[in-house]
Amino acid sequence: TITITVGTQLTWTNNDTRSHQPAADPHPLNNSIEGFDSSTVLLPGDSLSFTFENPGTYSYHDHLNPLNKRYQGTVVVE
Repeated sequence: TITITVGTQLTWTNNDTRSHQPAADPHPLNNSIEGFDSSTVLLPGDSLSFTFENPGTYSYHDHLNPLNKRYQGTVVVE
């Protein structure tokens, strides 16, 4: 879990050797974070940034590995 303030840009960077796809929960709808593009696949070395404009608690997962808890997290926006 990470806590940030409204207007903060968060960046996901793929430091792995395989592709990942950051996606908003719930799987497979991926629609709980308004404006977040859950269709972007990150190849090794790629990054994806998103600015959280609304307060709330948002969960995300790796759409390519949705059951792997290593690739799940929560963003709290205050």
